[in-house]
Amino acid sequence: MLASHHLPAHCHYDPAAGQSLLRALRSNRDLGPRVRSLTFHLSAFTEPATFSDLTSDDILRLCPNLLSLETPVANFAPLADGRAPAANYPSSLRQFRLAPTMNEVEGYESMDEDGGSQSSDATSDGLPGVLKRLEDVPAELRGLKMERISNRSLLQSEAPSNEFPLEELRRFEIVFTNMSGEMLEWMTKKSVAAGTLSELKLWCMGGVPPTNIQALLVTIGANLHSFEYKPQSKDMGALIKQVLPHLPALRHLTLGAGGSDHHIYPLLPTTLESLCIALPSHHGAANLDPLILALGPVGNLQSLRRLELYSQIYFPAPEGLVEYIDDVDSRGFAPLPSLREVRLSHIHAQEGHWARFFALVGPNLRALSLHHINDSSSNIITHCPALRRLELGVAGYAAPNFLNLLTNNGRADHLHLLRIHFISQIPLTSLLATLRLNNPSSGKLLPSLLSLHLTGVFPDNIPISTAEGWCDGRKVDELVRVCEERNVELALNGWRIASLGDLWGAAVKFAMARS
Repeated sequence: MLASHHLPAHCHYDPAAGQSLLRALRSNRDLGPRVRSLTFHLSAFTEPATFSDLTSDDILRLCPNLLSLETPVANFAPLADGRAPAANYPSSLRQFRLAPTMNEVEGYESMDEDGGSQSSDATSDGLPGVLKRLEDVPAELRGLKMERISNRSLLQSEAPSNEFPLEELRRFEIVFTNMSGEMLEWMTKKSVAAGTLSELKLWCMGGVPPTNIQALLVTIGANLHSFEYKPQSKDMGALIKQVLPHLPALRHLTLGAGGSDHHIYPLLPTTLESLCIALPSHHGAANLDPLILALGPVGNLQSLRRLELYSQIYFPAPEGLVEYIDDVDSRGFAPLPSLREVRLSHIHAQEGHWARFFALVGPNLRALSLHHINDSSSNIITHCPALRRLELGVAGYAAPNFLNLLTNNGRADHLHLLRIHFISQIPLTSLLATLRLNNPSSGKLLPSLLSLHLTGVFPDNIPISTAEGWCDGRKVDELVRVCEERNVELALNGWRIASLGDLWGAAVKFAMARS
């Protein structure tokens, strides 16, 4: 439900945790000033519990040094009797999500034929009421997020007479929100003119013609360093190819479904450091040759550090992990390419393409994630001798001797994090043997391992081929003890397992959250 930089809490599915945090902040006034980031999830407000938008207001008032606020429900919204609490956003606030009121959240599906809310809240002074809330946040705000805002006033064809209250935005996100082209231009005009707008996310944004988006991107030009884009309709899918030549300084690019195809790689700027692309889901055999060429010695992606390719389903990296890792001795590995992290999900490549891809990028990879790809992880791992982080998801291609291949020739000596989905078919007996065996040269196998993360529904996701081990309570208990002896953090679906009872508790919590 809530997480903060200085008050760590794993209570995303437990609304009552909000009340616990509020009590802690009230009883110890030294805690509130230490909080820098607050994130409230929608489940905190919609599940039956003693938590509401008023509770989140109380928490916010106790955090005077807050830098980032993420909440799906508006703060300091009018009460049922019409009274509005005094807005009390901290002056330190720099990242903010503009959210609807609780009534608007509950009535979000009530849309008119134009895609707007049934009740307009435009104000007489020309400033749309949904944006009028921005007058209460600090003018120094640098990041603004608008997500699932349903309001007819955003679709008006004339820009408000007032000036947009935030003049120097650095990051602007519009997610699942409809607005007119005039409104988009009005909200970004001053930040673009000031040259501060460098990060832009347009995700399933409706109402804005492609020509308006193209004009905005061309105007920002070399100042744009990060762009995330997913078109709402097919006629907007060609936009990215038209604007890429005007974005020479782009460092981070994310393209959702419909935003790209296999022909986009040669068009990407040489400055790109992070790339996330949703490949067309209708491709039964993806062509990776254009990507391999772009990553090669004469390609345009020599600066790329992180690559994510997915189709249909996206698996994000675990929270709190660094993107790339460079402090591993290269041991004479080829200097090209610079790619350090690869995440793959639901990609079916043409025959032989995975072998060529990993022969090129594997030697320098520090982080690798495999979910549903049409090659054996055992084949892939032989090309990756310097991994620090390895995630084996719902792949179903791991050979029974995968861990033996992983630990051969010191291939896993630098591995810090091993993340395994139950259905990846890694036998528990093999995992236990690997953790217990000693290596004459390094003292033990996986000598650098710090964290072992298990994911999936336990025991529903256990394949028949590995059920004998994972469904044996004594062997699972042994895994907990071995990790404790080796000082390896063990976690199940994000919940840390520090004792035998924790494993059962984590399994129950995750099952309740899914239901």
